[in-house]
Amino acid sequence: DLPPVQADERRIEQILLAFLESASRNAPVEGTIRISARTDSDNITIEVQHTGSVIMQQTNAKSLSGPNTGFALANHLVELHNGKVRVESDGEKGSIIAFSLPLP
Repeated sequence: DLPPVQADERRIEQILLAFLESASRNAPVEGTIRISARTDSDNITIEVQHTGSVIMQQTNAKSLSGPNTGFALANHLVELHNGKVRVESDGEKGSIIAFSLPLP
């Protein structure tokens, strides 16, 4: 029961795939990956949570080369939708890669 957002469906799919690829690359074989969505009064937030660490620094998120190319492109696509990316990592306990898009 999520509200509609004004976004390019194909680009949002690219963003989700990039986040899922990052999660599957960094989660242990026996780990878990979970996708969730929630809204507040201004935004919709999509989170990809996994039981591994994020092998990248947030400062490198805009770099369009190396192993994080898909994530860097996803970050750029989120910005083009006037959204924001958030990366949280608690060592080996788990990580969250999320993006928020403004509601119309």
